[in-house]
Amino acid sequence: MADPTGQSASAPSADYASTGLPAPMGSSAPGSPYAAEMSYAQAPTPFHGQGQPAPAAGWQPVDVPGGGGAAKPVYKQWWFFTLIGVLVIALIGGLTWAFAGGDDAGGGTQTSTAAKSDPKPAEDEPEPPAPKASSSTPSGSAKPAAGTEGTSMDNPKDTTTGPLTFHASKNDYKDPNASLDVTVGDVNWNANDAAKSSMSSYSYKEPGAGQVYIRVPVEITYHGKGQYEKYTFKMDFVHNGTTTSATENYSDKGELIQQAMPRDGGKASGYVTFLIDQSAVNQGVFAVTAFTGVDEGYIKAK
Repeated sequence: MADPTGQSASAPSADYASTGLPAPMGSSAPGSPYAAEMSYAQAPTPFHGQGQPAPAAGWQPVDVPGGGGAAKPVYKQWWFFTLIGVLVIALIGGLTWAFAGGDDAGGGTQTSTAAKSDPKPAEDEPEPPAPKASSSTPSGSAKPAAGTEGTSMDNPKDTTTGPLTFHASKNDYKDPNASLDVTVGDVNWNANDAAKSSMSSYSYKEPGAGQVYIRVPVEITYHGKGQYEKYTFKMDFVHNGTTTSATENYSDKGELIQQAMPRDGGKASGYVTFLIDQSAVNQGVFAVTAFTGVDEGYIKAK
């Protein structure tokens, strides 16, 4: 065999037969399995420039996808999660159907609750009468019935037959159960002289043309806690819608505002003075308020 370096090779003098190794080509050492006269040109050697033998057909490395190596785990297969999704959808559908009631025993469609409602009455069966509307006054209404004396100027109270009673509001700070009875006596329709003699120069005003002073005797009776508050009492004279307030006469000891206000069961009396038009004499009404937040009442002037 030629030396790959191009130099001639010389056979060593060692005895290859004793070592068990094959003798170099061209030598005929005793016991060598190779004969010098045999041709070894077809023997494959690393020096023939040949490549590695091609792998057998169909062979693939174990780590190449799709090769003949180890198979993927089941949970990594595409169809694994698809199958799970189909099972979940089927399970949800089955539960929905079960809670909805499913089919009836005869295999028919489920009957709705609306179809099981009571049947309509027959046409010849009379329908129950509708409930009548309540005619009672709604609770919380404190207004007296229409037509009661003293509730309007068209129907004023004649207190010669009995007092006009006022009741405190439920929100009254002192006593929501308190009441005041008011009685008006005969009116003095010409009280010019009496007013001039009893009123101070600061309170008295000379009547103008067509004017006249009148005096109204008033008695009040109080029922309730504590002492009646005089500032809650107010009295006006009204004629054809025209209102005249009482004069502020603090010098006349006979005026009602000068009296000590009563306590439970007590009375107070005095008069109230007005300067009115002469044309309203023997006419008109008195509008009275006795408690804060309570509708006024009306007493006939006579």
